[in-house]
Amino acid sequence: MQESLRQNQMTRYYLQQREDPHGPSISLFVGNFPTGLSQGQYEKILLDISRQT
Repeated sequence: MQESLRQNQMTRYYLQQREDPHGPSISLFVGNFPTGLSQGQYEKILLDISRQT
């Protein structure tokens, strides 16, 4: 768990506005995440990180 938290602290987050036919939106590009997780697992990781700040 400590290694995982350390990796998350070293992750950079970028917000980028993009054109979307459905209206304006913001995309979040995240790197250094484990691969092969479900969408819900990625959402939980992002929510946990956002609560730490």
